[in-house]
Amino acid sequence: MGVFVVLAMLLIPLAATAVPHDTADIVPTGILLAQKSPQNLLPNQGARIGTKQAASRVKQKYQSSKILSINLIRSKGPAVYRVKTLSASGVVKYVYVDGTTGDVFE
Repeated sequence: MGVFVVLAMLLIPLAATAVPHDTADIVPTGILLAQKSPQNLLPNQGARIGTKQAASRVKQKYQSSKILSINLIRSKGPAVYRVKTLSASGVVKYVYVDGTTGDVFE
């Protein structure tokens, strides 16, 4: 029990220093895809497809790869998700998903 309290006390200051989403150039949208949160279920800031849909499209195209993270890249252009994948042979690769059409590209 004491270890849990110490860990909680260490993590509380980290949560208070988080950067607000509206000031970041790249918005994290949920590294843990199994986590159920509203930002993983709804489209994000200019994107017509959500994080889960983008992950599904990448999984269809790269079936043997694992998804490590997904970030919505905010810029002056269209919304694009940057997806970090890990192949079965251990190669880390970034692929991209168009946030409007859902097209997957490298």
